[in-house]
Amino acid sequence: MYVDLDVGQGQITLPGSIAATPLARPICIEDSFPLTMPLVYFHGHADLGSSPELFGTLTQNMAETLDEQCNLDKEARVAGQIINTCGWVDGEGYNLLAMAIRQFKVDVVLVLGDERLASMLSSDFNDQTIQVVKLQKSGGVVVRDRGFRRRSRMARVREYFYGPKQTLSPDSRTIDFSEIAIFLVGTGAQADQTALPIGAESELDPLTLQEVSLSVELTHSILAITYADSPDTVLDSNIAGFLYVQEVDVQANRMTVLSPCPGALPGNFMLMGNVKWLETS
Repeated sequence: MYVDLDVGQGQITLPGSIAATPLARPICIEDSFPLTMPLVYFHGHADLGSSPELFGTLTQNMAETLDEQCNLDKEARVAGQIINTCGWVDGEGYNLLAMAIRQFKVDVVLVLGDERLASMLSSDFNDQTIQVVKLQKSGGVVVRDRGFRRRSRMARVREYFYGPKQTLSPDSRTIDFSEIAIFLVGTGAQADQTALPIGAESELDPLTLQEVSLSVELTHSILAITYADSPDTVLDSNIAGFLYVQEVDVQANRMTVLSPCPGALPGNFMLMGNVKWLETS
């Protein structure tokens, strides 16, 4: 099982998501990951700092779901998991990494070219059966700058709709806004800390769902279609696929979206975050 927790790049599916998919054969570098039975949760942001609480909830859901599969499937249990994490390993980023190690019951951690991180993990998990292995970077490897990472994200979105070789023809359709419901997670949940009394903490739930009204601000947004049958199960639901909002007609109460394939939508409850894409980019 390959598990991708890097919301910034999205190796399995779109950026802003965490995902897991079984691998039965080596992957061709010219093709995408095989998506026979992917498990996908939508974080909605390309960085963990925008909603660390949501990330923790989603990774816990994924870890529990994969544990259940291992209990039912001997082949999955003995095959193990390979987990890719994001590159943010300072402060809250380190805390989220350590949390994921515990949630997924990791027993081997490979640290690539970061002596400080390896030392911190070895110290924090020294009383547990976790092996921290330090690896050296290959010669010529450089750090990808912010601009490169952003271009990579946009390329991943384009690949989702048009295919890795740009040979697919996505479906453009008009949706009546009254037939769907779109939610944001945590919007308005974190009050401005400067507005709170000294030493006080906000008691608002950062996982609050807020329904989105139709507006031109939806244009260029990525919407995650959930399998949820009610708003109460949206966060716990697997993601069926994604839509790209091409145009919004507020007067007619409808919007034009791009779908990777024709046919009826698999669900009416959707999630959105701050991931945007310009189709011409």
